[in-house]
Formats: sequence, C-alpha cells, structure tokens
Amino acid sequence: MPRPPRAQPIDIPLHIIGRGCRGMPVLGDDDSRGHFVYLLNEVVKQYEWRVLDWVLMSNHHHLVVSLREQNLDAGMHRLHALHADQWNRRHASMGHVWMRRYSSTILDSAEYLENVMRYVAWNPVSAGLCAEPEQWKWGGCAANAGVRLGQPFHDVPLGRGVFRDVFDNDASTAESIACYRGAVLTGNADLIVRSGVEATRPPLDEIITSVDSAAITRAAKLWGYTNSEIAAHCGVNEKTVRRRKLQLASS
Repeated sequence: MPRPPRAQPIDIPLHIIGRGCRGMPVLGDDDSRGHFVYLLNEVVKQYEWRVLDWVLMSNHHHLVVSLREQNLDAGMHRLHALHADQWNRRHASMGHVWMRRYSSTILDSAEYLENVMRYVAWNPVSAGLCAEPEQWKWGGCAANAGVRLGQPFHDVPLGRGVFRDVFDNDASTAESIACYRGAVLTGNADLIVRSGVEATRPPLDEIITSVDSAAITRAAKLWGYTNSEIAAHCGVNEKTVRRRKLQLASS
C-alpha cells in the first residue's frame, strides 16, 4: 500500500526528527555535525525554509521548521541523501544511513510549539552532553538565548519570538531574549524533555522489536518511556527491564 502524502502546511511550524539507522551515530562527532550543518544551510537557502530551532545529537537530529512552499519532502530527501553519501564514503560502507522516513509533526498550537522548543533545547542536557542547554554548540538554543550568533540558516528572531507576548509586537531584541530565557532556560530537564516528547515519540512496537538491552535502553533514554511502560509492552516485570539496562551500561 502506498504511503499517504505527508502534510506540509505553509507557515505552521513542524517538528522534524531524523534518526540514524539501527541507532548508528550518524552525527556522532564534530566532523559529521559540521558537514550536516553545511548541508542544512544549503538546503534551507534553496527551499526557503524558516528554522526556529535545531539540535544535532549523536544518532538523531531535531529541526523546528516553518515552510513557505510545500517542499519539505524534497528538502529532507536532499539533506539526508547528501549526508548519507558523505557518511558512507567516510566509513567505507554501503547501505541505509537514516532510519525509515523522517518524522514530522504539525505544531498547531502555541502551547505545543512552546513545549517542543523546550524539549529541543534541553535534549543535549538530558543525554548528558552538556550541563546547560545554551552550552551545546550544535543547536539553536544559545543563539535564541542571545549567548552567541546563530548559524546562517537559523531564523533567530523567529525562534526566540515564540515566547514573546503575542500582544507585544514592539518588543525589543532584549525583551525577546529575556522572554526566551525565562521560558526555556529554567526548569527541570527531565520534566521539560518529557513534556515535549510525548506527542512526537514513536510507539514502543517500533522501538523494541525484541527484548534486548539496547532497544530497552533506547526507549527509556532517548524517548522517555518509563520502566513500567516498557515492562508492560515486553510482557516482563520492571526488575527485568532494570537489569537489561544495567547490562548495557556495564558492557
């Protein structure tokens, strides 16, 4: 059965996630991330996307994008295909680099958009890559927070303006930065990440195809599933889930 056409609304933000095939670290070092940033800049320029926020992790990326034309599929295909070519050449490998299709979710309410912006900003903290969101250089949080200049593809005023008072059209840059910092850079990382991930994470039957330690750990650490949720899905008790996670951590 052919896949249904993907929704590509104009001027409504989308949360896009691309994941490495079989958890491969497709963005696992600065060379890979730098090359991806170069490609993203070219794609955004070509397809005239507006990027509100972005973050590169080790085995996946997040983009918050607003479209001016219905060209998301074309742009993402080009972005992932060019990065996959470079990855395979660099690692002398062949085959798929990105897992299935990328996911895209329409952020059709202010609350939904704000939750996802917080989630994207705090993702590196939750993964243990940095202590504070604005410290991670491979993302848009620092630029939105006024800590450093943004990448050319990043529409920083649009990104930090998400948290500005909708009735205050004359807010200064300093006021917009203050609103962004107050809304994003305070709070508990785990709670913020879970608030944003709930609506966009894949179901457990896509993550865990067999009861192995790597899949269980991925479901918990990357997607925020609890031990009880994983245990119920796998038909085991929570003690077994904890043991499998410890096995991977100690291996």
